[in-house]
This record gives sequence, C-alpha cells and structure tokens, in this order.
Amino acid sequence: MHYEEIVPSPHLRHLVKCFWALRDDPVVGGPAETVLPDGSLEIIFNLADRFRRFHSDGQIETQPSAIVVGQMRKFIQIQPTGKVDLFGVRFETAGAYHFFRRPLSELTDHIVELDPLVQNGEKDLESRICDASGTSARVTLFEASLTRKLRLPTTAEHTVEGVKRQIHMKAGSASIRDMSRDLGVSQRQIERHFKQMVGVTPKFYSRIIRLQSILNSADPNSDILELALSHGYYDQAHFIHEFTEFAGKSPTAFLRDENRMAEAFLNS
Repeated sequence: MHYEEIVPSPHLRHLVKCFWALRDDPVVGGPAETVLPDGSLEIIFNLADRFRRFHSDGQIETQPSAIVVGQMRKFIQIQPTGKVDLFGVRFETAGAYHFFRRPLSELTDHIVELDPLVQNGEKDLESRICDASGTSARVTLFEASLTRKLRLPTTAEHTVEGVKRQIHMKAGSASIRDMSRDLGVSQRQIERHFKQMVGVTPKFYSRIIRLQSILNSADPNSDILELALSHGYYDQAHFIHEFTEFAGKSPTAFLRDENRMAEAFLNS
C-alpha cells in the first residue's frame, strides 16, 4: 500500500488540510477494514475498482466512484474489490462549508454521491478529476474549483476557527464553557455555528479529537488505564465504553488488529 499527502497552496490552507492519494495492488476477498471518525469531511474519487461498505443491518453497498464522506460519529467498515487507486480531499474542520455552501449537519453520518451536491458550474468536476494525468494535475483542478468559491470569512467562521483551535490545543479536553467566555460568544451560538459549518457539536468534535490523540500515541502494548487517565477519562471503564462506541470493538482489540487504511491516515 502506498499513501501520500500533498500540502495545499497557501491561499487554501485554511480550508484544506491536505490532498491525498492511496494505491494498492488488487485485493480480492480480504477482510473488511474499520475506519474511524477523524473530525474531517472528505471528498474521495475512486479511480479504480469500487469499494464495498458494510452496514450495521447486514446490507452491503457498492460505493459510487466519487463520494462525500460527512462527519462520522462512529466507525464504518469498507472493503476493496480489486485494485485500489484513490484521490482524496481532506478539508479543514469547517473548510467544506465554503465548497458546498450548505449546512454540513445535513451530511453528518452520511456517505453520499458527489455529483448531486456540486453546483451547476462544477458538474463535470468528477470526470475532469478522473481523467487527469496524475495526482498533481488533480490537485490543480480541485484547487481551481475551490478558489472560485473563496469569499471573506464571516464572524461566525472566526468563532468556529477559534473553538477548533482550542479543542486541538487541549487534545479534545477543552471546556466549552471556558471557550464561550474567552471568545465572548454564548454556548448556544457556538453550538449552532459549529453544527452548521462542521456538522457536529463542539462537544462531540472534542470527543473525536481526543480519540485521534489516543490513537496517535497508542500501540498494541499500551497500558489501557494509563491511556485513559492521561487523556482525561474518569476511569478505564469510561474510556473502553467510549472507544467501543466509536470503533465497534475494544481499544485492545482495535490496536491488536491490522487496520491498514486507518493506520495510513493516522498522524495526517
């Protein structure tokens, strides 16, 4: 498996965390892989064989060739059906709000086809991305599309950015009440803006960031109790319950299993 990330142009770094490409030799009949919430909305273009997604009710879905992955509040399970060749756009916390210009809460917990969500002038974006000669050309195409949508940030966007910055500084342990006081904005306003521009509440986003912080510092030999306490959990049981809610399995089981795609995206 080969994974690479491309840093966006300076004028788009407040909107796009990175562009990425993932390639792998044909895989048929392998196990489903667990992918965890990471706090980012993504657009993914599949340039090769489709992926299957396994739903909790037992249904199996073949995913479209270009998808929007909204903010996810729990794990998903996917499986390649052959050759893997993906190009992705990983937005900053509220960056996708500029691209779609719609409340991102509408996309929370949804993986949907890209085409119905893009504006009329961008209806051929998928075909242009897929026909491009390589990753650099795809980055150039998407950046041009996003640049056309740029506008001055609003006061609400500055508020969301300030909240996000504090959440990340404290690895998901920041107090919403303290942030409200520091920013001079009510908790209700913060929650409303965050749901609209990010897709989840700041409290839930904090939980995702804390989970990612744990995964970035853990390995199969990690002491579970030490991990829990060092990341602000009340006790080991609280940590295990919340981790299992996100991942569908205990932290010990998740860290023991091979999760190649999840591991490729960590630290990104």
